Amino acid sequence: MSVPAGERNLSSAQFVYDAFKLYKLALRICLSMPKRYTYMIAHPLLEKARCLNNLCIQGNSIFPIKYKEDFAMRRQFLLQAKGVACSISADISALLYIKHEVDNGENSPLVSVRDSDLNTWLSLLNKEINTLEKIIRSDEKRFKDTQAICNTQTQVQNNKIAKFVA
Repeated sequence: MSVPAGERNLSSAQFVYDAFKLYKLALRICLSMPKRYTYMIAHPLLEKARCLNNLCIQGNSIFPIKYKEDFAMRRQFLLQAKGVACSISADISALLYIKHEVDNGENSPLVSVRDSDLNTWLSLLNKEINTLEKIIRSDEKRFKDTQAICNTQTQVQNNKIAKFVA
């Protein structure tokens, strides 16, 4: 059975796959950088990309159903992932600025890094940030709904106990 195109939604694990794609792209870009930028630029970017991937996996592994602590833990992982993604975005913007700020007709030291790769990385990061925001909002709504259901069930059980005792 197929789903009509207008009714399709983002898969719940899509943001994890996007984080993995960002990590693969980070590997490709950082490996093409000159060796002298390994410790200043490439290594920190790879660590941030790895951290983003791990935080998305950890956040996705917690599927809160009724406990507030599970919602808080998942929210914390997703907020940290969003922060790391914003940090990577700022670093890539700085790379683009450095790459195009060349005086006296000299070649850029980052000539081996393609603009298209950096722009693809930025667009994927923006997509990831927006997706994480949507998931966080969706979780907040779900928790409010779940909390209302749990409270209603508790009140019904308390009423039954009160009637049995009386």
